[in-house]
Amino acid sequence: MYKRKTVDEYQIQGFYSGTWETVTTEETRQDAKKMLKCYNENESTIIHRIVKKRVKIETLDKVA
Repeated sequence: MYKRKTVDEYQIQGFYSGTWETVTTEETRQDAKKMLKCYNENESTIIHRIVKKRVKIETLDKVA
């Protein structure tokens, strides 16, 4: 049986001082959309976006 080697991670990024910086990460796109809405309401002068990344599961096991 196939075992997935990566997991999807959704990063909320803000455009601060001319560069994109990761503000927070979420496990689901739905949660990421909620957080994006919150950041857009509270920091209306800053541009925010959602970026989907794939993270190797082995690296997650080593960190935890």
